[in-house]
Amino acid sequence: MALFRNNPAACMVQSMDSRLLVDANEAYARMSGFSRDELVGQQPPQLWADPAEARAFRAMLKSQGRVSGMHARGLRRDGSCFDSMVYAELIQQGNERLMIGMVLDMSAEERSRKALQQSEERFSKAFSFSPLGMVICRLHDGLYLEVNQANERVLGYRPDELLGRTSQDMHIWLSETDRLTYTRQLERQGQVLGYATRLRNRQGGATDVQLWSQVIELNGEACELAYTINVSEEKRREALLMSVAEGVSAQTGAAYFLSLAQHLADAIGADGVVIGEIAAQDRIDTLALIHEGDLQPNRSLTLQNTTYAPMLLQEGPLFIETGSRHLQRPCPPFDHTLVEGLAGMALRDADGSPVGLLAVVWRQMPDMGDKLQALLTIFASRCNAELLRLRRDREISQLQATLEQRVARRTEQLQYLNRELETFSYSVSHDLKSPLRSIDGFLHLLREQLADRLTPQDEDLVQRVGSAVARMNSLINDLLALARVSQGQLQRMDVNLSELAEDVIRQERHRDPTREIEVVIPPGLMANCDSRLAHIVLENLIGNAWKYSRHQPVARIELGRCMHAQRSLPGFFVRDNGAGFEMSRADRLFKPFTRLHSPSEFEGSGIGLATVRRIIERHGGQIRGEGKTGEGAMFCFSFGSDAS
Repeated sequence: MALFRNNPAACMVQSMDSRLLVDANEAYARMSGFSRDELVGQQPPQLWADPAEARAFRAMLKSQGRVSGMHARGLRRDGSCFDSMVYAELIQQGNERLMIGMVLDMSAEERSRKALQQSEERFSKAFSFSPLGMVICRLHDGLYLEVNQANERVLGYRPDELLGRTSQDMHIWLSETDRLTYTRQLERQGQVLGYATRLRNRQGGATDVQLWSQVIELNGEACELAYTINVSEEKRREALLMSVAEGVSAQTGAAYFLSLAQHLADAIGADGVVIGEIAAQDRIDTLALIHEGDLQPNRSLTLQNTTYAPMLLQEGPLFIETGSRHLQRPCPPFDHTLVEGLAGMALRDADGSPVGLLAVVWRQMPDMGDKLQALLTIFASRCNAELLRLRRDREISQLQATLEQRVARRTEQLQYLNRELETFSYSVSHDLKSPLRSIDGFLHLLREQLADRLTPQDEDLVQRVGSAVARMNSLINDLLALARVSQGQLQRMDVNLSELAEDVIRQERHRDPTREIEVVIPPGLMANCDSRLAHIVLENLIGNAWKYSRHQPVARIELGRCMHAQRSLPGFFVRDNGAGFEMSRADRLFKPFTRLHSPSEFEGSGIGLATVRRIIERHGGQIRGEGKTGEGAMFCFSFGSDAS
């Protein structure tokens, strides 16, 4: 009884005499939707969804005394139906006939079966009608079990040619090593994604493919489900794009046009390519020429009455095919009677005027559709840009050549004028000394002859004339010094500026022995310069520092090294704590005869710093001055490099 009650299958007992339910377990109650109390002792509810199935059940039970595994549709109390498997048997218990029935709910199993059937149908349709080449083969021996029709488009094999055979039987793999690599990867990883290789097609040629595969189980046996995609066209497009990319990049100049012509011919399968620049008298000078696949030497071609002439009149590319009246004209250097198709376009300047031409010819016109026009336009655009760049380079080269000539002539003129000016300046300065000496001599003679008769006013006038003569003599000497620094060749050598500065200081101390002044000159300050001119530089800079610091109770002069703008060049400075100057007037420092202090404060001609700048510039160096009124001045300078 416990087995009946706890049975997971729906069980019931019915009296065949009274037609009442004698007993029903909980599983039967759940299946029917009625409670056990509503079932026991009552007529059984209508649980057959199909009356015909109910009649068949009763007939089988009556004739055979039992029903074993009858498929039927059950009906629940709420009206829902379910798939079931019915078992029943008649037994005699005393004077009463009983039917013991068992109903198994097969809804889940039926749903699974139908889902599996639908899945198999879908897989079968997807497999059969897929545009990808699909095969199923045994893993252990590679035998083809299923082959779809698309394989014929991929490798050319019909399904019946592959079924029951292996890839080795068909010699599909070009390389046994490649096949083993692919197989081992599939066995190791259980799948292969995008394996790129080349397989032998039905015609015996090589086809670029990619393989996707997965290990599956079929009828308890490990199999391979593989997809094969023909990527030959994709490879061809990649090669074409690579040819385009290489053709419109890489070199520049003359070599570029040769490279572009070769890549253009490869990209569009042309038998001939002409790239040329329009010259005078209706001619074109080729920049690159390919004839029957080979590069040819550049030459001059005529444009008049040729197939090329209409291209110069049209915006964009022009395509001419067999039968066109244009192809009846020559297309040098090609034989127009053998040309089936020709295309090209004008290369234009910024103002739209034609400056060149790109043309291609075919003996057999290719079928490339819009691609041909796009490719030709890409190559022509890049060619146009390079031709314009080449023409601009020529113009710039011509301008540079003429500019260099003009600069050379102007430089020669300036050098001549400078030499003349220096000679004139030297001659004038030198010639002025003669009358000045005469004035000085007569002045001394006059003072001697009138010594007893000169009044104090006369003596004052004579002294003023003498001072003017001395100042004039000083100016002439400075002018001569300035003229001399511009003459002669520089004798560069490694010079110890510290030693030159010490010599200048000794001269200053000799002229002015009463001065107490602090001098700082570190040893070993070396510069590559002309020793004689460097001495003049230090004489002027240190002499100025000595002069302008005379009113300081504790004067200080320093020579040292400073940071130059060009770090590879040594820089130096001369610094003092003297009178200084206003930086707003610094632009006047190095002008001849220009002084920032009055003669009553400090003597001088205003030539010294001009001479220093002339020397520094002759060396290719630089000099600048910094100062502050009452706090001193500093002059930084360099002698440039040896190359200058």
